[in-house]
Amino acid sequence: MSDFGARVLPVEKAAEYVGLSKSTFLSEVAPVVRPIRLTERRVGWDRLLLDRWVDMKQGLLPTEAARERVNPLSMLP
Repeated sequence: MSDFGARVLPVEKAAEYVGLSKSTFLSEVAPVVRPIRLTERRVGWDRLLLDRWVDMKQGLLPTEAARERVNPLSMLP
């Protein structure tokens, strides 16, 4: 496996980082984790946001739908 020391990864490295092919990454991950425009012609994906996507897929983070069902007042003491 290659070194993922950089925080912002090009599409090939981002796909490899989450264990997907480039085409699957673009269809499944890219619509959820938006790329960062680095230059006029170059984009990359933030490794920390990719980690959050993986956490969400594992059920470690609530989905958007689950967050909408939470009553914020229920968090008050």
